[in-house]
Amino acid sequence: MPVILGEDVWRDWLDPHLPAEAAKAMLRPCPEDWVQTFPVSRAVSITRNEGPQLIELLEPAPTIL
Repeated sequence: MPVILGEDVWRDWLDPHLPAEAAKAMLRPCPEDWVQTFPVSRAVSITRNEGPQLIELLEPAPTIL
C-alpha cells in the first residue's frame, strides 16, 4: 500500500535523518476526499500489460439478492 501524506509533511518524510517513531506518527488513514477509487479490469494486476484500456472504467457487477 502506498503512503499518502499531506503536503505539509513531505519535507519531513523525505528527511533521511527522520527518526522511525516520527515517521510512524505521520502514518494515519487517508481522508476519503483525497482519493477516488474506480473498478478496473483484472488486467491491471498483470505487470506486462500496458495501454489505455487498463484505466477504462468497468460497470459495477450486478448485485445478486
